Amino acid sequence: MARRRTGVVARHRRTWVAAVAVLVTTLLAVTPAAGAGAGPPRTAARSASSGADYVALGDSYASGEGNPPFIPPTAGNCDRSEVAYGYLLSGVLEQQGLGFQFPACSGATTTDVLTTGQYGYPPQVDSISPSTQVMTVTVGGDDVGFSTVLAFCFLVGCQTAAGYVPAVKNLGRDISLLEPRLVSTYEQLEADAPQATLIVVGYPDLFPPHPGPIVANMCPPAFPDIPVDWGNVGFLAPYERQLDSVVQEAAYQAGATFVDPNVAGAPYSFLGHDVCSDSSWFNPLEIVNPDYSYHPTATGQSELEQAVLAQTGLAGGLSALRAAGRGAYPAAAAAEVARLPRHGPGLSITEVGLRRSGDRYSISADGFAPGSTVEIGGRAPADLGRARADADGAVRVRVRLVGRAIGTRAVVLTGRAADGDARVVFGPTAWGLGA
Repeated sequence: MARRRTGVVARHRRTWVAAVAVLVTTLLAVTPAAGAGAGPPRTAARSASSGADYVALGDSYASGEGNPPFIPPTAGNCDRSEVAYGYLLSGVLEQQGLGFQFPACSGATTTDVLTTGQYGYPPQVDSISPSTQVMTVTVGGDDVGFSTVLAFCFLVGCQTAAGYVPAVKNLGRDISLLEPRLVSTYEQLEADAPQATLIVVGYPDLFPPHPGPIVANMCPPAFPDIPVDWGNVGFLAPYERQLDSVVQEAAYQAGATFVDPNVAGAPYSFLGHDVCSDSSWFNPLEIVNPDYSYHPTATGQSELEQAVLAQTGLAGGLSALRAAGRGAYPAAAAAEVARLPRHGPGLSITEVGLRRSGDRYSISADGFAPGSTVEIGGRAPADLGRARADADGAVRVRVRLVGRAIGTRAVVLTGRAADGDARVVFGPTAWGLGA
């Protein structure tokens, strides 16, 4: 018989619900209307230069949200931090004589980057010019309302919210429709800075891909007395992977260089450092400053910088970056293929390595209810079908590598375990070579 929640635990639940209610209100207001708010007309810059050599663009993950103090006068609006990965990269490039502009802004959409700007600041694209040499960008999450989805999922539950909140109900569709918008954004940036290399930095995995290694009651870690709602985690994890896949594919289509912060086995990988981990690189749910919630910490931003340096050759200067080739994964990153694990928790992969779009590979997974249906998804937005677990609860299937983007691929199997609980199995599969 289940025990009733009383006393301290009940008070914690009431506090948590109230806190998430505040989070909903705050996050719904994150993205301002065009021209809304008051602010200075210029972006914060490390060195004053017209048409800076390096420009860091994007949303809150690029601005360093959640890591005060913020660069004046951006506190309370764009929240630009000196620990943001772009600001850290500028230190490397400044040693090579490159000037820096930092227009990234919390809550930015692709429209804010190209057209409207925020808080009285001009569009971020105004910071680049034909003389710009390097651009980094992380954007797209606010276009699909991911912050709104997070807020409602933790307030009422994802499945409930999907019944009446359009951002939750239509999340998969909205992410799929985002790709051409991102391609257009990247191509516009490249057109305005024809000499520049555009580096698209993907979103780090906020949620664990499977519940196996997660420390109990650490999600959200700010409230350890509240049991983990694995239904929310299971609902959200595939969508964040779909989002990153769309960002990756759009980068490929635009001829940009994509940086994956979730490379299995890499020292900078966010795998194992999600918000539910006991070694998280994310801020937990924040009551006093809800905007900080679920954004990379200073450590997380530093690891994003390391991912960029490792996968682009940028540490070796502009010549090394250009030698890597626009849109081509550099040899240093490709060498990590050998370290990709063939076995994850409950998952086995028969072929790991450099492969082309359309190639098939075999996977098997266990721990499902015998005879149950298992949904097969992946990082690339494609329907990989269904499989039925055998009498031992195992699934064995061949799947096709989809999408032309270069980088890690992953497969996600979703079903139910023998005890009726949700079971989500995730693992890396291959590195695409492109079509």
